[in-house]
Amino acid sequence: MSSESFEENLSELNYKLKQLSYRYQQIQQAQQQQKELSYELTKLEINPQMSAEIENIRAQLGELELILESGLLRDNQLRYLFWQAVKKGLIGDVFWQALRFGTMGMILGWLLKG
Repeated sequence: MSSESFEENLSELNYKLKQLSYRYQQIQQAQQQQKELSYELTKLEINPQMSAEIENIRAQLGELELILESGLLRDNQLRYLFWQAVKKGLIGDVFWQALRFGTMGMILGWLLKG
């Protein structure tokens, strides 16, 4: 392995580690906000006059849940995983099966129609 390749890999690893650290901080902040809002919601539910505030907090909780759920994988990470699966042949078999049976179905459909 050349030193340039090693340095590139090390640089890429460092970049991904920084991304992961940033995302971890985002998730930690979102979880803390979620706890605080849940606590406020339980306090406000006791008072029925605060229905607008309750709905606002519920909307914020929904947004935080979306942030936390979407934090697992980003679009570029999904593309990377997809191409890794293609390279390893995990998706290739499924693709060729779908192509083969889909083509056979179209041909049979044309023959039966004609």
